[in-house]
Amino acid sequence: MIKRFEQTEKLGVQPGRDRKRVTPVLLDDVKTAVDAQSQTSQFGGSSASANSRQTSYSYNTVRKVLRSNIH
Repeated sequence: MIKRFEQTEKLGVQPGRDRKRVTPVLLDDVKTAVDAQSQTSQFGGSSASANSRQTSYSYNTVRKVLRSNIH
């Protein structure tokens, strides 16, 4: 990559290849999973790993949504 940059003076990173945004659908799915799990949990809590299994999103995606959007 360094050699290509020295030759072309461009990084070659294509536009639109950044991180995926949190969509409203993803946010609603995680909120629904958290609500359902907190209703059925003995202590009223939920975990990111259980929510990721329930929603079929990755653990890191669910954790990011929980940290940034759901307080």
